[in-house]
Amino acid sequence: MTTKPLSFILCAAALAAPLALGCSSSGEDAIPGETPDTGAPDTSVPAADTGAPDTGAADAGLQDATVQDAGTDAGSDAALDDATVRDGGIDAALDAGAVDAGRTCATANDFEERSCGVCGTQSRICRRQSDGGLDWATWSFCNGQLDGGCVPGTEPDGGVACGNRCGRQRAVCQNDCTLAFGSCIPAPNAVCDKGLSVWEQADAGCTDPLEGRRRSCLDDCTWGTWSGCEPYYVLRDGGLSAAAELVITNDTRLSAVRTFAASATLPRLPAPFSGYGPCPMADSFSTTATPYVSVTVGNATASPRTVSLWASAPTTDGGATVSVDTVSAVYPTATMPTAEVDRRVCVGGTNDACPTGNTEGCTGSWSGHVGTSAVVIPPGAVFTFVVQAYSSTSTATLQLNAKALN
Repeated sequence: MTTKPLSFILCAAALAAPLALGCSSSGEDAIPGETPDTGAPDTSVPAADTGAPDTGAADAGLQDATVQDAGTDAGSDAALDDATVRDGGIDAALDAGAVDAGRTCATANDFEERSCGVCGTQSRICRRQSDGGLDWATWSFCNGQLDGGCVPGTEPDGGVACGNRCGRQRAVCQNDCTLAFGSCIPAPNAVCDKGLSVWEQADAGCTDPLEGRRRSCLDDCTWGTWSGCEPYYVLRDGGLSAAAELVITNDTRLSAVRTFAASATLPRLPAPFSGYGPCPMADSFSTTATPYVSVTVGNATASPRTVSLWASAPTTDGGATVSVDTVSAVYPTATMPTAEVDRRVCVGGTNDACPTGNTEGCTGSWSGHVGTSAVVIPPGAVFTFVVQAYSSTSTATLQLNAKALN
């Protein structure tokens, strides 16, 4: 059995004792006056790798043939361009913002489409560049926009014109690029219905008792000046004297603006979908009640006049771009009939749409008695032109027109 030196025994005991003794790394006693061994690693052995990244610059001369060089080349190195990966030589151009990273795409000839303008669309394609990269081409022109439409989410400044009292209403463009309208608010200074013409005889101040004066409501819904003294034509409703809103004296087009109102509805006329229905009416009236408007038209001449009567969008609001589904009838009285038995006694037929080929500008779903279907008004007589909405929810503003053809 080999005996351990005393120094070894003391050092071993020190490892377990609360107070350590000074011992050399070899297990020998520390030499008085010398610095004790602190346990630092022997510097003669290579230091352990701390894992810190290599901060050396990339070796441009030994660029990896299959992995892109991590270094940022100042320019494209044609001699050492990576054989399989795009060379870092274009990094400077990318870093400088020459190519918009947001325009990069994944697959050549991929196609994208988006909405634009007034319900239009535009597209772009993923294209391959000469350097092998992929990016999106610029967007095409905005195609297929809705003619006469609006941009969704927008509102016309100040709203749009409405009603026969120079009203305004809010309009908001919907996702289908058509306007949705709010309530029509008449202008505060409106005193008359634009397009209305009135005759005054008793207090006209004319020396001839058969003469009178006329004035018309202007486009701002205020009265214009009185005319000079004119001959008074006796207009009649059957055997009774009557006034007319539109008075035919020549071939000038006359008009009055009206607005459908939910408070003025009647069962819809039994007008056919094409052509004209017979008068008196034999078919049943619709069970659906829809708004209606009317205007009286008088022939102030000494001869029968053939008169075209039709509805349209108000000319002050842009005219023919709007079309509302309507039906119409004409009655030989100055008072619009409301009872069904009286509504059946019409003249000239009932109509659901303007006939094709007319020259008066009656278009789309507007109804009218025009061209060969115009109505003959006897001399001095007053007729009533009635236009009714096909839909019970229509709130359209429309213009009722009259024009003598002979």
